Amino acid sequence: MKNIQIPGLANSFFFTLDSVSLSLSKIHKPLLEELGITYAQYLIMLLVQEKDGITATEMSLHLGQSRPALSPMIKKLESQNLICRYRDPQDKRRVCIKLTDRSNSVLREAELIPGEALRACGLDSQAVYELKSQIDAICQSLCSPRKTCIIPSRE
Repeated sequence: MKNIQIPGLANSFFFTLDSVSLSLSKIHKPLLEELGITYAQYLIMLLVQEKDGITATEMSLHLGQSRPALSPMIKKLESQNLICRYRDPQDKRRVCIKLTDRSNSVLREAELIPGEALRACGLDSQAVYELKSQIDAICQSLCSPRKTCIIPSRE
């Protein structure tokens, strides 16, 4: 693998990705604060909406977070009556998570948030689709459980 050197912070691919992430967080934050949730809580609620009855372990795999990191957020959402935990009737060892009526209402109110963030990006839907596909490919490369990091030599 050939080393690619891009001089300067302004040309850094990683700095650009980080800047985009921070900017999108700034867009989401006030919109989600109106609903009384954080972006991390919003992601958990969206995941539970997609995968009703998910466990914390399954959630950690989908979100790329450790269970201990998710635990306080799950507890907070539960204390806000936005999710509830219950024992799986088929396997009492499994604790599953589902949305509440209140969380369904909050998620309905949040439906416009992704559109607001996309509008702020100034990209059309085709450009967003292509960019997401490229970023997904990067995530797949970086996040593959069998992937080993190979540090290129400095020859």
